Amino acid sequence: MDTRFLESKEGRSSEKGSSGEQGFSLVETLIASFVLMFGLLGMATLLSYAVATNLENKSDAFATTLAVRKMEELKGQPSTALADGGCTLASSGDIDSSGTAVSGYSQTVSGVTNQSFDLRWNVTTANGLRKIVVAARRSNGTKRMLLNVLRPVNIRSFKQP
Repeated sequence: MDTRFLESKEGRSSEKGSSGEQGFSLVETLIASFVLMFGLLGMATLLSYAVATNLENKSDAFATTLAVRKMEELKGQPSTALADGGCTLASSGDIDSSGTAVSGYSQTVSGVTNQSFDLRWNVTTANGLRKIVVAARRSNGTKRMLLNVLRPVNIRSFKQP
């Protein structure tokens, strides 16, 4: 049996391999390859962004943990041991991290992935209550996302003297 000719539905014969054959041309294959390449390139960029953001979030979580620990330590001290003073407060009530650290009211702590963290605090007395503000931020490196701003974590608490 000769397979070069196949009977079509209309009863006409067509030779196998004619120009009406279904399949992909070289141009279609190249276009599909470029579309796939750009898709994979986009996924690689997204993956690197996700990894960098994850590392930043890990550092921010560690800074928060340090600030909470310092707050608990300060709240656990007797009121007589807490002297008013400390690092400068901004108009928002947060620690102003742009200024220099005040001795006795600041600390540098080593953290995850060889990063150091700057802890600062301020104690004030108003209306018979001690207001304690603690801030922690990464002191070395830059933040890749969010406009290269290293914003500190600020925690406030009140304590009765």
